[in-house]
Amino acid sequence: MGKAAKAAALEKGHEVTVSLDSSNTDFSPLVEVDVCIDFTSPDAVWGNIQKFAPLKKNVIIGTTGWEKDLPKACQLARETPFGLLYAPNFSIGMYILKKLIDQARTLTEPFEFDVAGVEMHHNQKKDMPSGTAKDLSEIPFASVRCGKLTGIHQVIFNSEDDTIELIHRASSRMGFARGAVQVAEWMEGKTGVYTFDDFMKDTICNSMELLPR
Repeated sequence: MGKAAKAAALEKGHEVTVSLDSSNTDFSPLVEVDVCIDFTSPDAVWGNIQKFAPLKKNVIIGTTGWEKDLPKACQLARETPFGLLYAPNFSIGMYILKKLIDQARTLTEPFEFDVAGVEMHHNQKKDMPSGTAKDLSEIPFASVRCGKLTGIHQVIFNSEDDTIELIHRASSRMGFARGAVQVAEWMEGKTGVYTFDDFMKDTICNSMELLPR
């Protein structure tokens, strides 16, 4: 994901000043950057945020599995201050799927439908269930880790007479990476704590304002 985020930034004409990984942990060059994008590992995120904070650089977190430290990160972002946006999924399609699921739950609520989900990812993904599945916390999810699957989330509404399936399949990591770069652009000049929903609502609202009346 880090390599994909770098490629997505470059394709939009941004300069990637420094890339950090387990073999390069020198944070001093970050003084020159505008925003930091973190796709690392769950056990590294909170430590990274503590190193980003004194620099007062906006931070975009796409790593999942570190949510126990999220309240501390939010408090640090507000007090320092700097801009922090964490999202378990930067896919525009996943945001749309979530809205469809909300609508489907409303429509099926008066009837006898059971709801459950299945999420499938590559066999190197460490957290289970996925951060996206946790974001849909009212729905119980089964998890599958297999091969090179990029990410599939399926929600099933089942009654005695009908089955409704809503599915999001990620074509590649680039969709998540491009979303993260778009969020990084949107965060310019902001401080405090934001979500991917904030980005999407603001973007949709601005798009609607541009439509002819």
